[in-house]
Amino acid sequence: MFSTGELAKKANISRRALHYYDEIGLLKPTKTDDKHYRYYDQHALVQLQEILLLKSIGFTLDQIKQFQYRSKRITYKENIVHSIQEQIDQVQNEKERLERKLYYLRTTLHTIQLKGGQVDPKDIFDLIQLLEDRKMENGVVSATFHDDYFTEEEKTILKQLPVVGSDNPTVTVMIELAEQIRKNLHLSPQSTHMQQIAKQLHEINLQLFQNDTSLAEKYWERIKPDKGQSPYVYGLDQTLMDYIDEMYTYFIQQQERAQDER
Repeated sequence: MFSTGELAKKANISRRALHYYDEIGLLKPTKTDDKHYRYYDQHALVQLQEILLLKSIGFTLDQIKQFQYRSKRITYKENIVHSIQEQIDQVQNEKERLERKLYYLRTTLHTIQLKGGQVDPKDIFDLIQLLEDRKMENGVVSATFHDDYFTEEEKTILKQLPVVGSDNPTVTVMIELAEQIRKNLHLSPQSTHMQQIAKQLHEINLQLFQNDTSLAEKYWERIKPDKGQSPYVYGLDQTLMDYIDEMYTYFIQQQERAQDER
């Protein structure tokens, strides 16, 4: 037999915890003497080790009590397998909830950055509502292309593009470039500074679109909003996209001219 203190020391928990387990019926002492001292046998020690194991892998005390109750009705193996699978399902659901929350936070952050800090909270709310029912894959809601504007082969490449709200480092770079462009809309798209940014965009385009410049051009044309149209990608409004288009077109023209002169 072990006294409360001996069992607490052996299991490396506090006496108060053992008293509480007794109070809620989780681990009753094997016997209590006339002075109300609690004593525990070897079976109680095994029970305690089981409780501590289940706690260490995320079980609540209520779940452990349910586990103990089921142990009286089904085999230990069936019980432990059922209980752990149940816990796995709960953790998986919580993981998905947190991943979605993290994605929404990143999406909000990226949107604010793309808009230069000028955002309407209602627009952000509407954006989140739009994403709410969309399936997540690898922590993001992937872009979809339902029409026949792109070929199936092109869609395969486009589905690999990093999206706003992801933790992909390329997205971070793209947003930083968009911020720089928005801050410098007063400069000529043909200025040296803006052409340096255009060069960076070109290098990223080659990487993202697997050197398929025609697909890159087709994609950017697709997401460019027409006059009075809502942005396809929130934050990439008509003013910004028109400027980028002019800046990038001039860069490509200069590239082609340089090649012709060689």
